[in-house]
Amino acid sequence: ALQTNGLRIPPAWQKLIVDERLHVGVSIDGDRETHDALRVDHRGRGSYDRIRASIAGLRQLAEAADLPPIGVISVMGDAFQGLPTYRHLVETLGFTQVKFLFPDASRDTVTLDDAAQRRLASQLCEIFDHWLVHHQTQIEVELFDQAVRRNLAARFIPDVPMRASLGMSVLSDGAVRISDDYMAAAPWFARQGDHSMVGGSLTQWLGQPQVRELMAASAALPRGCSGCRHARACGGGEVAHRYSRAGGFDNPSAYCTALMALHDHIHSRLEEGLLAVDREVSASPRDLRSPA
Repeated sequence: ALQTNGLRIPPAWQKLIVDERLHVGVSIDGDRETHDALRVDHRGRGSYDRIRASIAGLRQLAEAADLPPIGVISVMGDAFQGLPTYRHLVETLGFTQVKFLFPDASRDTVTLDDAAQRRLASQLCEIFDHWLVHHQTQIEVELFDQAVRRNLAARFIPDVPMRASLGMSVLSDGAVRISDDYMAAAPWFARQGDHSMVGGSLTQWLGQPQVRELMAASAALPRGCSGCRHARACGGGEVAHRYSRAGGFDNPSAYCTALMALHDHIHSRLEEGLLAVDREVSASPRDLRSPA
């Protein structure tokens, strides 16, 4: 997979995308006004129109080479508009794979207080309900898909192990470092070793202490989540958001308040759905057992 700001996709990168069958994601934070206020080039110009042109080109490339559809990542920053942002990404720009990101933060640096996190959760719950009614079989929203799958797994499949996952950033000079999500954990992030695409190996990069620490953290719940009703469904949130100078990654997420409210809402909707299924089964058992 490859994530890009979409400003420039030169021919050499287009060839690489096709040759390696890369799943490309583009970063865009809403409509033109919202996006251009947040993502500007070195001359201070907004980038929305250029990114839309790149999206069109990437879609043509994907269709011609039978590649996965282009996805989108959108950061839920101060200008996040909730449902209007979701509808713009899906209904105006035509994305079928959407990933909403909380702003980069650690336990030491998060700026959203509990009231702000509850407001953000309310926006996410509104998006979830719209997605549930209109788009659940057509649009993949990673945050919702994971929450639903994990919630149902926690209910029906005991002791499902957590999976470790990890990304990396490749800089323009070939340097390889831990994903930029972890830059908020500044003192820890700065201790990683110097690795490069030139003269280095994936085995060496994976073997450094910081990467091994992340792999272990992403495969286990923080101790502070052990008594939480949504521990297995939430998984402790993004590992990057668990960091603190005092406790490393063994903390609940910096966005715990927002995640708790969102998972409460999703759990409630799933309860309603399961009760409806039970009523349907009770009402028409013969039809459901029919070989047809």
